[in-house]
Amino acid sequence: MHRALIVRKYLLVSLLLLGACDPPTSPNGVTSLTINPSTVSFDALGDTIQAAVSIGGASDAVVKWSVSDLSVVKVLCWSGQTCRFISVTNGTATLTVSSGSVTTTAPIEVAQLPASFELSDTALSFSALGDETQLTIAPKDRMGYEMSGAEVVWATSDESIVAVSDSGLVTATGIGDATITVTSGSLEATASVIVKVWTSVSVGQSHTCALTTSAEAYCWGSNGYDQLGLGDSMSDTAEVGTPTLVSGGHSWESISSGDQHTCGVSVAGDAYCWGRADYSRIGDGTSGSTRPSPTLVIGGHSWGLISGGRRHTCGITRYTEVGCWGDNYYRQLGDSTRTRRSSPRLVSGGHAWQSISAGYDHSCGVTTSSQAYCWGNGQASKLGYGDNESRIAPTLVRNGYVWQSISAGRYHTCGIVATAEAYCWGYNGNGRLGDGTYNSTVPEPRARVVDIMDGWQSIVAAYAHTCAVTVIGEGYCWGSGGSGRLGNGTSGTRRRPTLINGLHEWEMISSRWYHNCGVTTDGAIHCWGSGGSGQLGDGRLSTSGLPVRILAAW
Repeated sequence: MHRALIVRKYLLVSLLLLGACDPPTSPNGVTSLTINPSTVSFDALGDTIQAAVSIGGASDAVVKWSVSDLSVVKVLCWSGQTCRFISVTNGTATLTVSSGSVTTTAPIEVAQLPASFELSDTALSFSALGDETQLTIAPKDRMGYEMSGAEVVWATSDESIVAVSDSGLVTATGIGDATITVTSGSLEATASVIVKVWTSVSVGQSHTCALTTSAEAYCWGSNGYDQLGLGDSMSDTAEVGTPTLVSGGHSWESISSGDQHTCGVSVAGDAYCWGRADYSRIGDGTSGSTRPSPTLVIGGHSWGLISGGRRHTCGITRYTEVGCWGDNYYRQLGDSTRTRRSSPRLVSGGHAWQSISAGYDHSCGVTTSSQAYCWGNGQASKLGYGDNESRIAPTLVRNGYVWQSISAGRYHTCGIVATAEAYCWGYNGNGRLGDGTYNSTVPEPRARVVDIMDGWQSIVAAYAHTCAVTVIGEGYCWGSGGSGRLGNGTSGTRRRPTLINGLHEWEMISSRWYHNCGVTTDGAIHCWGSGGSGQLGDGRLSTSGLPVRILAAW
C-alpha cells in the first residue's frame, strides 16, 4: 500500500514536469497566430490586399478577424485563414486575429500616394493685364481616386508675362507666351499661357474693329455690308456679337472703321479696305456692292495711317502725304475737284501731314508744323473758317492755335491744342461742343470745352456727341445721351464733360454714331451705347448705358 502511493506521486510529478516543457495551448489546440503581411499597407483607395494567418498547433482551428475602424478599410471576410481588405479612406486601424484564447494584431495603414494628376486647364489666355485665373490640380492615386492635401509646387517660366501664387492663382503681368508648371513629388504638369491685349479700337455706324498686340485685326457688330471683313464664307452673316478675326492673314499696324466700311494699314505699309463698296470708297479702282475680305488699295503708296469716313476714305503715306478716295460730292477729298475717285488722289496744297480725320462729309488734318486744315462740306461752320462755305481744298482753321490733334464729326469738329486745351466748333445741338452754353453754332475754334483740371489728351467728335480722354486717363462724354452713348447710365443730354462710369483708366476712346468703345491701360476694351447689332462685343444684342467689357477672342 505504501509502495503504491510512492509510485503514484512519482508519476504525477513526472507529468507536471512534462507539461511545463510544452507551449501553452488554447482549448482548441492553437499555440500561435502569425499574420502575413505583418503590416497591411495601402497607397491607393479602392485597392485590395489579401492577408493570411498561419496557425500554430492546430491548422484547422477556427479564427476570427476584426478591424478597429471599418471606415478605413472594408473587410470582405470574418473567419477563415485568409481575408481581403479594400481601402476606403486615408487613415490607420488595427487588424486583430484571434482563435480561442490566442490573439495577434497587425497595423493597417491607408496613405494615398500620387500616381498622376490633372490641371483644371492646360491652355490659358488673357486679354488684359491683371486678369486672373485660378488653376486647380487633381492628383490621383494609382487606382484613379483623387487626393486631397497633396503637396504641390507652382512655378512660372517668366514672371514678366505671368505670375502664379502658391495656391495656383495665375495673373497676367505682361505681353507674350509663358508656361505654368506644377510638380508633386516626381510628377509634373504644365499649362501654356498666352497674354495678348488690345492696342486700338475704331467704331463705325454699327460695327467695331480693333487691333491686338499680335497685329491681328478683329471686328464685330453689323455685317450687313461685309464691313467686318470675315470673308466669303461669312458674307451672309448679318450680325456678329463677339470679336471675330478679320480674314486674309495680314499683320496690321492701324485700323479705322468708316460708317459701313473698314480700312487698315498692314505692317508692310499696304492699305486694305472692305465692306460697302459703292461711291468707290474701297479704293481698289472700282465701285460695286461689297467687299467681304480686305481688298488692296491701289496706287502703290506706302501708308502710315488711314481714316474711314461716311462714303470716303483718307490716309497718310509714310512720306507725310495725304491721299483721299471715294465720294467727293461735298469736296471732302480735298483735291480741288468734285470728282469721285476710285483710287487715292493727293489732296491739294503740298502740306506735310501728321494726322488725318475723315468725317461724315468733310475732312480735317494736322500738319507736321501743327497747323489744322479742314475741307469739304462747310455746313454749320464745321470747317472752322467762320462761315458756312464748303472748301474744295485744305484751308487753314482760324485762330492760329498750335494743334496736337483734330477730329471731324457729323456737324461739328473738335481738336486739342498744345496747351492740352480742347476746342470744338460747328453745330452745338445737344451741347456737343462741351462749352456749357446753348449757342446754336460756333463758326470757329473759340468754344473751349469746359476745363478739366489735368487737361486733355485726345478727343473724338461723333454724330451728335463728343468723347475725350484726359492726360491722366479719365474718360468724359457730352452732347446727346440717346442710347446711353455718354456712358453715365442715363440717356440725358449733357452740355459739359460728364465722367464715364466705371473708374477705368483710358488709353483712347473711339466714337461715331450711337456707340463708343475705348481701350483701357490694362489692354481691355469696353463699349457702351447702342448694341442692337452686337457692336458692343459682349455677346449680347442689347444697348448699355454703362461700359461693358468685350468678350475675349482668344
